[in-house]
Amino acid sequence: IKLENYLANLFMGEEQIKYEYLLGLHRVVDDCTVCLMGHERRQSLALIEDMA
Repeated sequence: IKLENYLANLFMGEEQIKYEYLLGLHRVVDDCTVCLMGHERRQSLALIEDMA
């Protein structure tokens, strides 16, 4: 919920920019995150997809 509120405030009225930001975040987590275990990584990616 905190992340949703943060994004809502950061991208107020700018849904396209929010979407592009989330796509970039998804790409970073998918390609570069070595500190997350497989299950945590999948959960993080699913959360980002749901928010996009």
